[in-house]
Amino acid sequence: MSRKLCVIALALLAVTGRVTALAGEDANLTSLLSLLKAERYEECIKLERSTPYNGPRNAQLTYVAGICALRANRPYAARSAISRLLQDAPQYPGAWFAKAQADYLLHDRAALNESSVALASAKLPQELKQPARDWLARLHAAEHESVVTANAEIGLGYSSNANAGTTESDYLGQSLPTFVQRKSSEFAETTASAIAAKNLGTFERIFGAIRVTRRDNPSASFVNQTIVSVAAGYQRPLGNWAVTSVFRAFDERVAGAKQRQFGSLEASATRRVSDDWEASGAIRVGRLNYRIVSRPDLDVWRIQWSADASRLVGRLRRNRVGFGILGGGDEEVIFRSSYGNSRLGVRTFFDVSIGEHVQVTGEAAFSLTSFDVHGGFAGITRLDKQNILATTLTWKSNRTSRWSIEARVAHRELDSNVTVFGFNQNQAALYLIYRDR
Repeated sequence: MSRKLCVIALALLAVTGRVTALAGEDANLTSLLSLLKAERYEECIKLERSTPYNGPRNAQLTYVAGICALRANRPYAARSAISRLLQDAPQYPGAWFAKAQADYLLHDRAALNESSVALASAKLPQELKQPARDWLARLHAAEHESVVTANAEIGLGYSSNANAGTTESDYLGQSLPTFVQRKSSEFAETTASAIAAKNLGTFERIFGAIRVTRRDNPSASFVNQTIVSVAAGYQRPLGNWAVTSVFRAFDERVAGAKQRQFGSLEASATRRVSDDWEASGAIRVGRLNYRIVSRPDLDVWRIQWSADASRLVGRLRRNRVGFGILGGGDEEVIFRSSYGNSRLGVRTFFDVSIGEHVQVTGEAAFSLTSFDVHGGFAGITRLDKQNILATTLTWKSNRTSRWSIEARVAHRELDSNVTVFGFNQNQAALYLIYRDR
């Protein structure tokens, strides 16, 4: 959303002169303009809605309310107001400009194409002509833009479990030695990544990414880990949904030896369903190979899915609080398999900015994983309960800075009816991060 707001920022700054020129016609309009100048956008919208609508006589009120809604990052309210205005006054100066910006924020490609064409030939007041040309030029230029970004991070931390999540053997019936599970360890972690993207049209693009992560545990070198992951994807709108299809693969090595390899296909979709709510869902199907000495033939098919709802909060709706469900399972590939598991869980999360410098994100999740023996007599042979709590605090000197400092704290606890698989992990780390964009 931050990128979208950046694209329309110039246009919104230019609107003030237009609406100020309307003042003095009636008390309600004067009040609306005062609320707009004071950045009391919600009150501005409520006042316009409480005023009886009498067609063209209220055109100026409706226009100002639409601008307030845009500034409050409420594109549904903005489009509703401006569309009502255009029905009565199709050539109202500046209306098509406001509607095009609302369509952009709503990720509505069909509506945006229509409003952009209308804006190109629409009647505009003098103070909006150049901002409108600039906005359209930026919009068209973005349709074929190519972007390459590079990111890096380095961190130091401490984990009460030296395994530190480096493998998923605890999920696969391969218990880790007790001295590994319970040995505390400091660690150093470095990550480098790059993303290249090419836009193919409005809201449509292809992209590729590579990421390399190295984690060293000085007091437990037998779990030193290197992960190389690659991804290639395609994003396009489907109605008002932003749909992304991705192929992902990774190779994990522990102490220099291959531990896991994974290839998957993933589809995800996100839609802003109202000014206050956003919905998203994802499904991922892949094949995972474990390099376990005692089971060299062990491959599994893995499926993972999730569905989330997010409440957008704050004066500009840049913060979010959400909840969701998740699930999935593994099934061995080999025909003589007796192994399978299934997982179901719930989670809640938040992403909040505090002032201009601090951002806090967090997640709490609970899941149940059951293991079964196909065709056996015992049915479920193992039941795991897992709790995850994680928080990240990010500090930047300003919003546009490429450098940031992150503090990450996580707690992961697994309680199993087969006690050898249970563990309790606490981890804290501090990272220095560079993001090109």
